[in-house]
Amino acid sequence: MRFVSLMDWQRIVTAPLDRDLELAVIDDDGTHALIFPCQRTETGWLKSGTRQEIYVPTDALAGLARRQTAMRIASKKRSGLTR
Repeated sequence: MRFVSLMDWQRIVTAPLDRDLELAVIDDDGTHALIFPCQRTETGWLKSGTRQEIYVPTDALAGLARRQTAMRIASKKRSGLTR
């Protein structure tokens, strides 16, 4: 199992509320980042641009499949927020 670098990706349970974040699934095949920024809210997760609800697995569920869901603060360059 691959470990997440604390310098780059952090465990999903540490995600701050109401802030644009980049999410990824990290597994034996590598790091697979979502192509859109997300926000954690009190009730779940949203796509930042559309405010559409999305499902994000917790580490407890992801660990069963040898996967880890991770996050990092979205930069404008990485998240596609610049034109």
